[in-house]
Amino acid sequence: MRRSRRYSITSLKEVIELAERHDVISFDLFDTLIARRGLRLEEIQHLSAEKLLLHLDPVLFDRPEDVLLHRQKTTDLLRDSVSVGSREPLLETVFERILASGGGISEHAERVAIAADAAEFERQLEQNSLVAHPDAVEVISQLKRAGKKVIAISDMYFSPAQMDRLLERKGLRQLFDEVFVSTGIGQTKREGHAFETVRARLDVAATRILHVGDNAISDVRNAVAAGWSAAHIAR
Repeated sequence: MRRSRRYSITSLKEVIELAERHDVISFDLFDTLIARRGLRLEEIQHLSAEKLLLHLDPVLFDRPEDVLLHRQKTTDLLRDSVSVGSREPLLETVFERILASGGGISEHAERVAIAADAAEFERQLEQNSLVAHPDAVEVISQLKRAGKKVIAISDMYFSPAQMDRLLERKGLRQLFDEVFVSTGIGQTKREGHAFETVRARLDVAATRILHVGDNAISDVRNAVAAGWSAAHIAR
């Protein structure tokens, strides 16, 4: 009986050899196949907070840091909300809830429009700060030539369509057979449930899948717990 395995690698190219034992190769995206070379995530979110702050009651929200704190609290609440139906709420939804509690805008349609604009602003900052790993195209192309099914799984507040557009701009989307985003499947790697959800959709034995990622918990421990093999790649 095949058993899941755990590997430690320092280069994406090492995945090619490991892949010989598996039918499906799964990749994390951020900090594995895509890296930030411009603004840090914290800087991007701070700029988004500054943009939202213009529409919030200054008595309730005095600084961008107040918005960031409320963003985290709102995200956590939405993750537990039955009405949202996903463990990863969309960024637009989070921003609209912040605006609703911020006391500045009573009209729902106006809040939705402002939230969408702020979310797009953040996505553009993200896209401009991201670059594909220099070995990503070569490695995935070799895996495809070897007959492997190649997928990506990402915990991210982008919608599946938004993630597809980002990957297209980085020259990667056409390389994947499927891309699974937490907002789309309603589960996360962070909590571990995404792996079984994806396995069921692929209709393949867990032991036939190798997941590659940089996070020792989300990408490695949780994948192995779900019966997958996992390779931890150093950042």
